[in-house]
Amino acid sequence: MLLATFGNLRWAELAGLRRRNIDLDTGRVRVDETVYELGPLVRGKPKSEAGRRTVAIPT
Repeated sequence: MLLATFGNLRWAELAGLRRRNIDLDTGRVRVDETVYELGPLVRGKPKSEAGRRTVAIPT
């Protein structure tokens, strides 16, 4: 919830997060997968290259 609110992550980006994408030492979250709703939920890459990004975890 806190990442969604303060980290400005979308639902699909939050659902696509895995532990390997979160670096607590540097306080960063790497967004490189999302989840799409195509009937069933499907894992995939962001729609554009701009969707692949690193987000700082707010203090």
